[in-house]
Formats: sequence, structure tokens, C-alpha cells
Amino acid sequence: MKYFDLLSQRLKLSMLDRFYVKHMAFSWEREFRLVVSVRQAEEFGVQVPEKGVFVEFDLDALVEVIYFGPSLTSEDADRIQAAAARHCLSNRIRVSSLLGTPRYV
Repeated sequence: MKYFDLLSQRLKLSMLDRFYVKHMAFSWEREFRLVVSVRQAEEFGVQVPEKGVFVEFDLDALVEVIYFGPSLTSEDADRIQAAAARHCLSNRIRVSSLLGTPRYV
């Protein structure tokens, strides 16, 4: 990912390049994205299956931490916890510090 101050910078990006840009406020995430452009594949004559393309990957290598954000519903949290358990990633779930009570001096 590339991080920019999107409030002060105007970027001219292709549709594909937009998938690799986030606001500087999220730079702490150090996010990694893998994008498969079905549209671009079709432009090069690659026949794309109706149900999409299967891309093999290693979740253990790709997922370091799963953060639960402040606006996550309990239903979504339950679904994520179940999916994490199915893939042996339950120990990587963290609750965002944004949910905590600030300590003022």
C-alpha cells in the first residue's frame, strides 16, 4: 500500500492503482493487498470463469493480526470469530484500542 494525505493531495490514478492507496491516517496498519483484475484479464483475452478466479494463498503467512474496530456489530464479530476459528487464527484477534476508555491525567 501507499499512504497519502488524501485531504491535501489530489492524485491522478488509474482504476487499478486506486486499490493500492489509503489515507495516511491508516499507515500504522502496514496493509498488504493482492489485487486480481478480472477486467484486465478479459482485456488480454483470458477467459474468466463465471464464479471468479481461485487464487491459492497461505492465511497463516498473510494474516498477522485481526483488529475489531469500534463500529463492528456483535453479529459481525461472531462471524469473524467463527471464520478465524475455522482457520486456526483465533489467537490473532485483537480489539482496537479505539474501543477503550481514555485515561486522562
